Amino acid sequence: MDAIRSGKNETLHCDIEEGFISSTLPLIANVSYLTGRQLHFDGKTEKFIKDKEADKLLTRDYRKGFEVPNQV
Repeated sequence: MDAIRSGKNETLHCDIEEGFISSTLPLIANVSYLTGRQLHFDGKTEKFIKDKEADKLLTRDYRKGFEVPNQV
């Protein structure tokens, strides 16, 4: 939060990509736990391979006014 408020890269505790990867791994593990099965994740597409049910757990329904735009 400090880095966002300051707008300065020096305030970050790690590189943006490193932080993204570090937070992604436990999220993927949580989806596997919730589905109760082993999953295969494609890092390039950031989706599970042939598993639409697991893909649905990668996001959520957002409150009106707080939606995340779809990336094309």
